[in-house]
Order: sequence, then structure tokens, then C-alpha cells
Amino acid sequence: MTEGLQAIGVYPTQEEIDLFYHRYDTDRSHALSFREIEKAFLPHDLYYCSMVQRRTQTGKVGLHRRDDVFHPDTAVEHRNMWRTFFKVEAQAEQSRQRLHRNPHFNLYDAFNTLDLNSRREFGQTELKRLLSSRGFYLSEKECALIVLKCDKDADSTVDFNEFREEFTPRAAIKI
Repeated sequence: MTEGLQAIGVYPTQEEIDLFYHRYDTDRSHALSFREIEKAFLPHDLYYCSMVQRRTQTGKVGLHRRDDVFHPDTAVEHRNMWRTFFKVEAQAEQSRQRLHRNPHFNLYDAFNTLDLNSRREFGQTELKRLLSSRGFYLSEKECALIVLKCDKDADSTVDFNEFREEFTPRAAIKI
């Protein structure tokens, strides 16, 4: 993966690559399938996702360099998307590490704060209600994306195991 990314001008650290794999390598095969890459790159909004999937191939036919398959503007956006993936995962990991080191943070209590109906899970409604009670106002779409990020079994809710997986540090604990 590193070699391919370097060919397009993206130079992630090994830790950033590991975090990316942890997020998108859902079958834990240590190789990303087309479906896993598709999940990473396709928009979550169904309308825009279908637009992208309906596009016809406009790439060059025949042999080409890895960095020469896109229109120059698209190549810049592609490179920026990879950089954004790595930056977001690195920032999320920093937050996980800080929470892990915080002696006043309890993962189970945090989950129970979100589980307003005591169903041992929460969804968009509970997340939005809790955040708005704390002065953070998110749209339905933003709440859906947060739940989607944590929801591993695609049931539109987050149970404690999914919550724990999202908030547990993935890299070695840094002191």
C-alpha cells in the first residue's frame, strides 16, 4: 500500500496505515478488498453514492503510470482524500489515547450516558438529544454519520461492544 500511495504523493507513517486498515479491513485479512476500498471512498449519502456508481469509466486504456489515471484536478482531490483519511484517523487515535490516560473517564459510564432508554444500545435520536443538551447541535445527517462510524453490524444502533471498539486505543499506548 505504501508504494502505491507514494506514487501519488501521499506519505503516511506505518501507524497511520495500521489505523486505516483497522477501520476498513473488516474481514481482518490484512488486505483491502474492492468492497472495503469502496466503503472508504464512496459517499455515505445514498443519492451521491448512486451517482458515483453510475458513472462510466473515463480512464485511459492500456498501460499507464499509477499517478496518471486521473484528470489533474481529480488527482489532487484523490491525493487530498487519502491525506484526510490518515489525518482524521490519527486525530481520532490521539483522542482515544487521551481518554485512556484520563483517570476520570470511564467508558461504561460514557456509554450509559448515551443509552437514554436503557436498551443497551443507542442510535441517532439519543446521540442528538444528548449532544444538544450539552450545547452541540448536529443535523440528522451528522448524527447518522457518527452512528455509522461506530456501527459495525449495520443495525443503525451502537451497542457497548461497538462503542468500546471505537473508543479503545488501537496503537501502542503513548506516555
